[in-house]
Amino acid sequence: MITTSVIALFLIFPFLLIAQNYEEDVVYLKNGSIIHGLIIEQIPNQSIKIQTKDNSIFFFKMEEIEKITKESPSTDISSTTKKKPADRLRNSFMGFYMGVDVATLGPGAEDFCNELASELNKEEDFSSFSCSPHSKTGFTIGMTTIFRISGPLFLQTELSFISKGMVIKGSGLYTKNYYSYPYEVTIEERMKLNYFKVPILLKVYFFPKGSRVKGKHNFNIYLQAGPSVALAVSRNIKTIVSVNGSSNDDTSDIKELIKGFDVTLDFGGGIEIFKILTLDFRYDLGLINIWEDKADEPSIMKNRGFSINLGCNFPL
Repeated sequence: MITTSVIALFLIFPFLLIAQNYEEDVVYLKNGSIIHGLIIEQIPNQSIKIQTKDNSIFFFKMEEIEKITKESPSTDISSTTKKKPADRLRNSFMGFYMGVDVATLGPGAEDFCNELASELNKEEDFSSFSCSPHSKTGFTIGMTTIFRISGPLFLQTELSFISKGMVIKGSGLYTKNYYSYPYEVTIEERMKLNYFKVPILLKVYFFPKGSRVKGKHNFNIYLQAGPSVALAVSRNIKTIVSVNGSSNDDTSDIKELIKGFDVTLDFGGGIEIFKILTLDFRYDLGLINIWEDKADEPSIMKNRGFSINLGCNFPL
């Protein structure tokens, strides 16, 4: 009996020694949470990643950490249940947004208007006609998905509908008449270009996004930039002509004048409130000339616009 006990103790002793020498990493956070596990990545003075026994991975910046120690694994279950919830970051989100877009075409819109006025003034029936370009206000609506790349850096993809274009306003005198005075003529052309748009943006948050701790980082700021591809679904122009106060209008298709696709660079930023609401400010700069009429190409026409969007994102 004694011999059996000695042999058993001899076999078990190495495992007891290993267990006694094994220590786990313990991260004490400033919010009171305590994380037990194995540190799998550490950037000095910046951040750490720690993996727990259930294979969950947590990311923390050094300013969130009170101290890091090595301790023997705790077997006191009651002590672990009393700890505050860990700040495990969510990594993916989905949402939607809608807003207004103030658009125009450039940089050659002014040249386009000057050429139009010059052509009309060459006609013997017009005199002193002039016009100028103006912005067009449209709307945008879309859905978005956001995926964490690393830390505060995210990839955001979108599918949206956006209405762009510009407005041209002009006036002059129409001299051919049957009376002793010329007619005052005003012309307004509303160019409306509707697109389905797919932006792919890199997004950087100033504070950790996706915190699960209640009340933490309820306000956030972000910057974003990236390319966008758009497919035109309609291209038309509405012309309104007023003569001495009486007006008439006509809408025509301009597919032969405007390309059916566009490529832009989108950039901007915004704020996030209560982790789900976003107020987004964005400027899109056209990269290609969308003017298609090769016979009459007075200037370069590229889409430009500033949009303000209100959105809502939910964690996946």
